[in-house]
Amino acid sequence: MKLASTAVSALLILSLVGCGSAKDEEPAGSTENLSCLEIESAKLLDETGSNADYAMEKAAEICK
Repeated sequence: MKLASTAVSALLILSLVGCGSAKDEEPAGSTENLSCLEIESAKLLDETGSNADYAMEKAAEICK
């Protein structure tokens, strides 16, 4: 179950990052943000058993 939730969160993160990239961002900053999103969304999915959309939304709030 943990592997499935991690895989789902990684796919969602990649799709969000691919669609929302800005040209003035530094590559290192986007890498750190991606890492933060992956970690926080995986934590939320594991801890709360919530759906992926909710976890991604809350992870984005945490990583701002």
